[in-house]
Amino acid sequence: MSTRFHPLTRLTTLIALAAPALAWSAPPQTGYLEQAQTQAAGTQIRSYGMPATDELGKISYWDVTIDLTIGTNGKPAGNANVTSAKQVPLKSNRLVPGNYTDNWGGACTVITTNLPSGRQEASVSCATATVQWNFSVISGDIPGHPFELQLTNANIQGIPGYRDYNWGVDGATNNNYGGCFYTNYIVSARQVGSQIVVTRYGADNIGDCGANLAKVP
Repeated sequence: MSTRFHPLTRLTTLIALAAPALAWSAPPQTGYLEQAQTQAAGTQIRSYGMPATDELGKISYWDVTIDLTIGTNGKPAGNANVTSAKQVPLKSNRLVPGNYTDNWGGACTVITTNLPSGRQEASVSCATATVQWNFSVISGDIPGHPFELQLTNANIQGIPGYRDYNWGVDGATNNNYGGCFYTNYIVSARQVGSQIVVTRYGADNIGDCGANLAKVP
């Protein structure tokens, strides 16, 4: 026996099936603070990369600063100064934190943090039984980079695609780690699958030597 639906019943069924998909679409003029990176200190709250939709439901990302006002009785007042700026995407290759090993059998630790500017800073330390090596690299363009002066003097900006790498300098090393890395020399680092490829540039934009850090499973 076949079952037949009245045209109105069919329409009602189609609307019911489509309703979940329509409800899932991003509603207009809505923000999602829970998806932003939020930091707070004193009376200031900063949220980086907050998604927000316009009147058509199109999503863009914003850096938002909220300054609270404290009343004479010590109570946060109802008024707050809110400023926002559209977030500029940083073309970079972010490093994966964790434990690694290097070419020389050293045990390495990679720790990452997101800076207020939206850049990622990665701190890397390696050690064998007799020597140690550490360096710090930061993602993003050279303008505004914490190591901008050193990178500009070395003409790192003259390397095509330099934005695809994280740049920084060697920290404290001893005994010329691996026959390659010296204190205060410019280095780049790039995540390639489960490895971090590190290149030493010294004081110019020509790579001299390097190392591969393999992530420990």
